[in-house]
Amino acid sequence: MDEITKVLNKGIEAKREGNYSRALEYYSKAQEIDPLDSRSYGNSMKVLIGTGNYELAFRNLLVLCHFNIIQRLYNQDPMAEQVFLKNLFRFQWSSNTVTDTQIKLTDSQIYEPTLVFVGLKKNDSLKDLIFRADNLTFYMGHCYVGDLNANNDSILEQFGKNSESFKNMNKSVLGKPSGSDFRDSSKEGYFLSIGFIYAHLNINFSLKSEEEIVQYYLNPENKIRKDIWNYRQFIDS
Repeated sequence: MDEITKVLNKGIEAKREGNYSRALEYYSKAQEIDPLDSRSYGNSMKVLIGTGNYELAFRNLLVLCHFNIIQRLYNQDPMAEQVFLKNLFRFQWSSNTVTDTQIKLTDSQIYEPTLVFVGLKKNDSLKDLIFRADNLTFYMGHCYVGDLNANNDSILEQFGKNSESFKNMNKSVLGKPSGSDFRDSSKEGYFLSIGFIYAHLNINFSLKSEEEIVQYYLNPENKIRKDIWNYRQFIDS
């Protein structure tokens, strides 16, 4: 067993024991050993989501997604787009629907989930962004909503009574599921569409190497865009 795998296993064990800060220390050490090993970013992302550090979790997800883009992993999985679209169309418009194509997040924040298809047509590389979309893009949407809820407690009301499904998602990524979450439900498309838009707003296509990707996205000085309600202007610019 190589050194990085040993360190990652120690992090996994710390996570199982509920010592999340220690787990993150091990994952950080793994990134120092080999910053191009995607496992450390995936493991870190789950602990960060589970403990409510949504922006840093999103940064780790951006690393994973951009690795996929430069590796053209989409071409290795011709079913990726079909799976993404199938889950996206599971979306059922709620009472917060403004029109057939607009969804209300807050009183001032409205986004258009159907713009995902416009984005895909505008940039072929975005097909690589949705590779493993059932995981990566879903988690990105979860990060966005979790971050938004930190400043507006009412945002989770639209996800069900007491927002238990959202809380169970956090527990699930920590390996401690306590009930149903939004997987395979009418809400899954909600997270997929938000996550796709959130990712596209923040993917820097000028980055050409994995080294650049890691340095850029994990640098807190590089601000994260969260204005998904401006996505139409973004893709038209």
